[in-house]
Amino acid sequence: MLLSPGVNAAADSDAVAYRRHVMRAMGEQVAALALVLQKRGPAENAALHARTIALAAQAAVKAFEVQAPGGEARPEIWRRWPDFEKRLKALSADANELAVIAERDGIAAAEAKAMSVLTCKSCHDAYRSRQAR
Repeated sequence: MLLSPGVNAAADSDAVAYRRHVMRAMGEQVAALALVLQKRGPAENAALHARTIALAAQAAVKAFEVQAPGGEARPEIWRRWPDFEKRLKALSADANELAVIAERDGIAAAEAKAMSVLTCKSCHDAYRSRQAR
């Protein structure tokens, strides 16, 4: 659903609020998984956190399809939508693979994969505005 800016302010506001919740949930799960990998949280939850990150990334793709300005999203997201969407889909797929590894082989096997999957900085640098926080 592509909306022109200002066409439906209430829908735009709802879309921004939803995006914020999805992205916060993903961020919280990344932080929780980091604690587990640092042996500061229960190792048996590693796969659950990885699975939740994968699902949140999947939800984020849909959440950003409503091209509502606002929140922490820079306008570049929609100007460069194919790149942004590709990154979210890759994150979801990689996090799903991480969850499978954690479920099948345990936390030690998942640790190396986690470092390559949970690299949010480049996307945040390109598409996230810090001023909106």
